[in-house]
Amino acid sequence: MSQESETIIALMAAMKEHGVAELNLETKTMKLTLKGEKAFIAPIEAPHEFSRPASRPEPFSTSQAASAPEPAAAKPEGTPVNSPLVGTYYQAGAPDAPPYVVAGQQVGQGDTLCIIEAMKTMNEIKAPHAGTIVEILGKNGEPVEYGQLLFILRTD
Repeated sequence: MSQESETIIALMAAMKEHGVAELNLETKTMKLTLKGEKAFIAPIEAPHEFSRPASRPEPFSTSQAASAPEPAAAKPEGTPVNSPLVGTYYQAGAPDAPPYVVAGQQVGQGDTLCIIEAMKTMNEIKAPHAGTIVEILGKNGEPVEYGQLLFILRTD
């Protein structure tokens, strides 16, 4: 089974386990939308063809997904700063303004890290404590979900 197939199966299991109705994932080579029990995959400049099963796959249990390999990416240490609401992520207060923060920057408690626009309201996301921005995971102008990881903030 290919790495893509294993990843998709693990995502489907996680969706079922957590009651997620829809999941959208986009990489450089594919765009994946999972809705309930149906899936749609649209390659974007894919370097190779993806094989599609001739019939609908059988439902799987979460125990099958538990045996799927976890990505070996090392997570930076620090405090996660998650989105408190659904909306659009903005790194600055205006399109021509510099970003509020950059990786490696020191911030104080209550400093603005970004803005999330929800229902035409601009919501400032503030640093929960003083520290250094280790990683910025939000992408300017892209939608964010409730609880989505936006920043890693290390206490100095």
